[in-house]
Amino acid sequence: MALTAGSNEDGCNNVSVVMISHLPPDVTERILECLPLKDAKWALLPQLILDPDFFSTVLQYRPPCEDPYFDDCSDDDSDCCDDDCYLYEHACEISEEMFADSKLVDNMLLCDVGPTHKFVLCIPHWFPTNVDISCWIQFVSGKFVQEFTIRPEQNTYFGLLQMRKVPSCMFSCVGFDRLTHLTLIKFRLPSLPPTFRGFQCLVSLQVHLLFMTYGEAREANKIEISVSKSPLLESLDLEIQECICLKETNKIKTLTLKVALRQKRDPIMEFFTCLPNVEKLVLDYKFWLTDWLNEIGPPQKVKLPGQLRQLRDLTCDRVILIDQARISFMYCLLKMAPKLQKFYIHVMIIEAAKEDEDKLNIVKELLQYYPRASADTKIIFKT
Repeated sequence: MALTAGSNEDGCNNVSVVMISHLPPDVTERILECLPLKDAKWALLPQLILDPDFFSTVLQYRPPCEDPYFDDCSDDDSDCCDDDCYLYEHACEISEEMFADSKLVDNMLLCDVGPTHKFVLCIPHWFPTNVDISCWIQFVSGKFVQEFTIRPEQNTYFGLLQMRKVPSCMFSCVGFDRLTHLTLIKFRLPSLPPTFRGFQCLVSLQVHLLFMTYGEAREANKIEISVSKSPLLESLDLEIQECICLKETNKIKTLTLKVALRQKRDPIMEFFTCLPNVEKLVLDYKFWLTDWLNEIGPPQKVKLPGQLRQLRDLTCDRVILIDQARISFMYCLLKMAPKLQKFYIHVMIIEAAKEDEDKLNIVKELLQYYPRASADTKIIFKT
């Protein structure tokens, strides 16, 4: 890490560079403590990760769990003493002190004078929602960022998650035109501006959302537009509470779906033909709740639209195989994947198929359609 500091009378930085990357950690820490933050300049910070540990170190005020309400909490009910609950109830009281401390983050980001290729913003569970983080995102937009992640800390209180929203500048700023990896976890999406051109260099997109929206502002609509305007997209990981229609996905090689699909016309034809180059396919529980799966007939009568010639890894997680329609769909997947090398299936425990024998018969009925690639193929049953 190169550290520069100082300025002349005209306000221009002196060319003074000190390499402190190879010094012992305690020495580096003492140097940074002695140097005024407003005079510091980091010439090279290719990765900038703001995680809960960072916020706990930089920000002086962290809300404690001190409230008379919690005095009556029993030891067995630990959830009621969670800091998230305290913050949710007392956000207005602590926001002024926290807002003042957050200015330190603004100043620190302004000290970075070099490119930042990777930026991770993990908001702590105790960080108030009314602190504006859009200026942090705008700062990154001018740093030629390639990998961008924004997410809350794990186990954040659900009420706080409902308030979090990705700053609109993410989709309106030209500074993200070099973005290759984008991860948005448990944040609400802003309205897409009419000038949104998509992410022309985006290779990987991961979006996990928790909320349902309606009308033209549906989260699914925003994701559909973003995917269709990302011509180089190869990896897509979606988890949302709404139905979605996938289009313009010909280049996708890795697809993870934790979402119900909303397809038109011939649903099975539309689903398969949009994934000609997929090599790894993960279909999670929500996918198996898709309505049009109920319209698929017996396996012998299903007309296959083509082949998934590149599919080598298929994961079907928490599948409901009690009805013939979903077995037929699974048959299509297996029949259309001549190069399939790895197949993992987790069958849900269902009221109508509690007995081990019933569940085993369901899997046996499916596996009779499985075109074994070689004599080394293994089928492993887990109970």
